[in-house]
Amino acid sequence: MTPTSRTTFGIALCLSLLYLPFQLQSQEQISAPQISLLDRMQEEKKISLQITTNVDTLYADWLRQSYHWGEAKLSFANGEEITEEVKVKIRGKYRSRHCENPPIKIKYSNKSLKKRNFKKLNEFKLVYPCESNEEYQNYVLKEYLIYKL
Repeated sequence: MTPTSRTTFGIALCLSLLYLPFQLQSQEQISAPQISLLDRMQEEKKISLQITTNVDTLYADWLRQSYHWGEAKLSFANGEEITEEVKVKIRGKYRSRHCENPPIKIKYSNKSLKKRNFKKLNEFKLVYPCESNEEYQNYVLKEYLIYKL
């Protein structure tokens, strides 16, 4: 190899090494999360959510409102299922004392969301009627409309 060809080879090698981080960065941008798990749930008209946890422990610990282990299984109409370990806690001071079914908060780990290429929106509040009748179902719908404002 002549000195000129070594210099040319060295410059080409340096330029290719400088280009490598830009190439890696552009590949990361392509695979960057585009939607959150909530966005994915809103795409579907019908989904099923099944939460498995120790309900007795959850209800017994409602005053401290600390998280407990659980498992959430989302089933979509197209047959897709997402099952992940979650943390669950009872939330809401009034409803947790006065309702048959107090609202709960579900927290996914950011690591599990990243693994599935979702954005890091990892906490969800699950609210349902305080009692099992039409009047209380309407209260939840009205509350939803207020939040939309």
